[in-house]
Amino acid sequence: MRECLLPVGLRISCQNLKRFAWSRLLKNFQTKSILVDVVPIPKKQPILDISKHLRPASLTPAISKVAEDSTVTSYFAPAVKNVIDPDQFGTISKSSTTHALVSMVHQWLEATERTVAAVRVVLFDYRSAYDLIDHNILVEKILGLSIPRLIANWIINFLTNRQQRVKLSPTCISEWVSVPAGVPQETKLGPWLFLLMINNLQIPNVATWKYVDNTTVSEVYLIHCQLTVQRYQLPMRLPS
Repeated sequence: MRECLLPVGLRISCQNLKRFAWSRLLKNFQTKSILVDVVPIPKKQPILDISKHLRPASLTPAISKVAEDSTVTSYFAPAVKNVIDPDQFGTISKSSTTHALVSMVHQWLEATERTVAAVRVVLFDYRSAYDLIDHNILVEKILGLSIPRLIANWIINFLTNRQQRVKLSPTCISEWVSVPAGVPQETKLGPWLFLLMINNLQIPNVATWKYVDNTTVSEVYLIHCQLTVQRYQLPMRLPS
């Protein structure tokens, strides 16, 4: 009996915790800046270039993480999924890099099979993608989603009303500074905010595949020089 009631008790406790987190955060809504410690996390080992091989991770307060989880699960993620570009394969459930690669290869093989065509492919990897997002543009997109205005305002406050400092050790800490751009990394909201930001990145008549901050575009074109060669070779195959 105890084992059966335990999951129910945990679920009720989590719901109460989320309500408590929301009540505390809404009470302080737009009255205090969100203070965040940023710590560097290695992208690869060994670290040879600190400007390329480190990623800034935002350590938000625990109560903020609980509110983030509730916001993303109940409101923000469903709203973004309703408007998301079908060519986006990152962060979306039941989607992965494998799905993106299979889609790419299938389209390229289908376009070039039994035709004199080739495929031009360009790969984009955005520099400091999360850190250079314009808050004004992103705020307009957040307000355009089908979510309650109170939730939208809280997300905007979470995004724009921030101060952060770099923390390397308990005794090595920088001063607090305001954050004029970008979305916080290693947070629940961060990836979804980025997906919303690049959602309208599309090129007419060009196939696109997006995986968070990596984008691949391709275009199928006819190889006219080969067509010319084949036109001159064809009479040579005919009997005299």
